Amino acid sequence: MRRAGFFYMILIGLLHACIVTGILGKLIACYVLIPTIIIWCIISILYFNYSKKIRFARQQEKMHDEEYRKERTERNGHEQG
Repeated sequence: MRRAGFFYMILIGLLHACIVTGILGKLIACYVLIPTIIIWCIISILYFNYSKKIRFARQQEKMHDEEYRKERTERNGHEQG
C-alpha cells in the first residue's frame, strides 16, 4: 500500500506541476511534463501488474509443490503397505 501511495503522490505532484507551469505560461516545461506524466502512469501500471504476476506465480508454485509432496507420500504409503 505504501508503494501505491508513493506512486500516486508523485503522479499528483507531476499533474500539479504541469497545471502550474501551464498557468504561469511556461509552456516548454508544461510540454515536457505531459509525456513525463504519461510515462509515469505506464511505469506504475506495469510495475503493479508485474508484482501481481510474481505473487500469483509463487502461489501456483507453492500449490503445485504441496500437491506433488502429497502425491509422493501417498505413493510411498501404498508401496510400503
